[in-house]
Amino acid sequence: MNRQKFQIYMKKLAAVDDTLEKLGTPKTYRKLHMLSRRVIIGWIVYILIIDIYNIMWWSNNLKQVSWGILLFPIMNHSTHINEFTDLIFIFLLWYIGVRFDKTNDHLHGLLLKEEHGLKYMWKKPVVIRGYFLHRHNYKRTFWTSMHLHLKLCHIAREFNEIFGIQIIFEMVQFLGNLTSICYYIWRTLEQKHHDHKKLLLNFFRFSSSFFARLIRLYAVNHICESVKNKANNIDKVIHQLTNTLRYADIWKEIDFFVLHVMQHPLKFTGLGFFYLGNQFLQKFFTTIVTFVIIMVQLNVHSYSDTYN
Repeated sequence: MNRQKFQIYMKKLAAVDDTLEKLGTPKTYRKLHMLSRRVIIGWIVYILIIDIYNIMWWSNNLKQVSWGILLFPIMNHSTHINEFTDLIFIFLLWYIGVRFDKTNDHLHGLLLKEEHGLKYMWKKPVVIRGYFLHRHNYKRTFWTSMHLHLKLCHIAREFNEIFGIQIIFEMVQFLGNLTSICYYIWRTLEQKHHDHKKLLLNFFRFSSSFFARLIRLYAVNHICESVKNKANNIDKVIHQLTNTLRYADIWKEIDFFVLHVMQHPLKFTGLGFFYLGNQFLQKFFTTIVTFVIIMVQLNVHSYSDTYN
């Protein structure tokens, strides 16, 4: 079901590109193809490094290379799939953010006459990023841009819903993993370890795992915050059009659009349980610190007890 829904909204996103192309924004599919290939190659290199490092750790600690070669790729398979799904989600939201930028550029173009000191009528066409803005087609530009903005918001919400279950389980997993890793690092720094080599190896292993999860957590929330701001700040640009008598005949449409954006702002959630973004990151790390303090007070056993 989600696969069919994903394909439908990918086609709708392609339709947005077709509409933007008619307004003068060229498609960048070749650049996107090259970028996606680089991302996939980088992801493959990353998972190879992680698996090789885990196999080396297994062989150094348990002296069983044959089992490690088979065990860690199988154990890490689900993690790598989740990482790849995160890359797809981040890449899609990034591209939607780029489309928001292009749509906003066309709306900014309606205010270009203010920058050029022109008055209420254009005597000549004004070139705006590859297309001509005549004094008679500003309505088409505004209505098309408004439609594209609403369509992009709808597509972003649907992609958020498609990846919603993964986001929930991933954030819960991050909370548990990062909390346990932070507590392990604290126990490692607190205790005196006789085997400094093993201590350094284990510390590096869990620290690398901590930063890998931290980067994924930050990337997902950062792209959600960025796209949300691009979508919701458009009302400020649109509202400036109401200060120009040139657009007096579409003031009602402008007010309606601004009101709609303000009442239905774009937000990214984990199926409605929490909102993704900078505030979520702050609450997330506050929760981790709280859990670690509780575990310290209760003196909970950690990974360090296993390797000591």
